[in-house]
Amino acid sequence: MAFNLSDVRVLPVTMLNQVVETERLIIQPMSETDSEQIAVLGNDRDVFKYIPEISTPFDVGTWMKAILENPENYVRHVVVEKHTSNIAGFVLLNRRPNMDLQLGFWFGKKYWGKGYASEVVGALLVFLRSLGVRSSIYAAVHPNNIASQKVIKKFGFEMLKDTKKDSSVYHDMVDYSLML
Repeated sequence: MAFNLSDVRVLPVTMLNQVVETERLIIQPMSETDSEQIAVLGNDRDVFKYIPEISTPFDVGTWMKAILENPENYVRHVVVEKHTSNIAGFVLLNRRPNMDLQLGFWFGKKYWGKGYASEVVGALLVFLRSLGVRSSIYAAVHPNNIASQKVIKKFGFEMLKDTKKDSSVYHDMVDYSLML
């Protein structure tokens, strides 16, 4: 199911500046002042090993500019640990060229295995449902990224059989979908 036009009007205004909190995390809009911490996380090549859209070596300035200036990025938020105030990762909710709503996330290596991705994805899905969003949401995952596959499957995302026909998905990725 494609992205509903009514959602197009609601999401940008509602979500760009929204802060969402979980038990351990604060999911808040990314700002230019976050660049130093994001650069540190992105300096580890393993962080973007399965994300072909992000080139290495990581150029935080170019990446942040592209994220912040794209009006189709409705959620472009850093994930902050409450107990340290450190940025642990990033979550993105945007529209693909074919108008489908897409979720993406990444975390610094030292934050892997703590359940943060699950916490963020769960919170974002609850928030979308609370806004009344009733459309499919997609996630393109590298076939070797088992950890991210486990996260999205936990929330009911299902692998699509015909990923290769969708030109908005990188050729090495496998597409998953969830109806909200």
